[in-house]
Amino acid sequence: MRKLYPTISGGREWRLPDSAEIPGAEWNVENNPVTKVSARVFHTEGNNGEVRLTVGSPSGAAWWRNVEMTAYFRYTGPHDSNGQVRHWELLARSERHDGDAVDGTHINHGVSAPAGTATWPGYPYGFASVNPHCLGSSYHGNFYVEGYGLFEKEITHTAGYASQRARTQVSGFADPLGRWFGMKYILRNALNNTRVHMELWLDPNADGQWQRVAQFVDAPGVWSATGGLDACAAAPFFYSADQLISWAGPWVVFRSDSVNMDFRWLSVREIGPL
Repeated sequence: MRKLYPTISGGREWRLPDSAEIPGAEWNVENNPVTKVSARVFHTEGNNGEVRLTVGSPSGAAWWRNVEMTAYFRYTGPHDSNGQVRHWELLARSERHDGDAVDGTHINHGVSAPAGTATWPGYPYGFASVNPHCLGSSYHGNFYVEGYGLFEKEITHTAGYASQRARTQVSGFADPLGRWFGMKYILRNALNNTRVHMELWLDPNADGQWQRVAQFVDAPGVWSATGGLDACAAAPFFYSADQLISWAGPWVVFRSDSVNMDFRWLSVREIGPL
């Protein structure tokens, strides 16, 4: 599998296990039933068309901050989910995306961040009840059935979305029904954590010929939420409307909406900042 950027010395790496139909300490498929199609090829329809495949951080594992995420998908048919446009997305620097309050000791299934990890403001939260909307902070790299890619910023879940950026059509890419394609998402900090740089790459024919679809750099004052912040402007998070999500999160997510799909060769690696 081609690496666009090298893994940092001693950096964490994860690859899809050969038994990916079975959940594990890192691989969470409990709410997204997965079946094995053939060796190293798997199928899911998610939870009624919503796929959320999560790679977590068990005890002793570094949390995900600067990452190169890779996935190969095959679109096998439509499956409408809550009016979502048919697409795939890779996202990082996050945890749960829901609305149910959580005890601070239950974040990341109760596994604390390794010492020295830069993560959400105010972390750790002890036994206090935590606003879960604030834990959904994330950057997303998206690719759509119609053949275009873009980036999303989700400061809070869900009012804290900013407008989509860097939408780019991939020339000559037709409806991918029945075909394999590869997708890479690069997310890393730059300029001593004062900028966040992201890239979206595509292997349109699944033959290893990667092409960069889009790139974007977030900075203070550049990319702001278009709605509210789900009460996350208050303590202990104190998010701003243009919040730079420069920290690490325990989960990365391979997501899709309104599609049934096969997948293979999923991976996440820890890369260096710029």
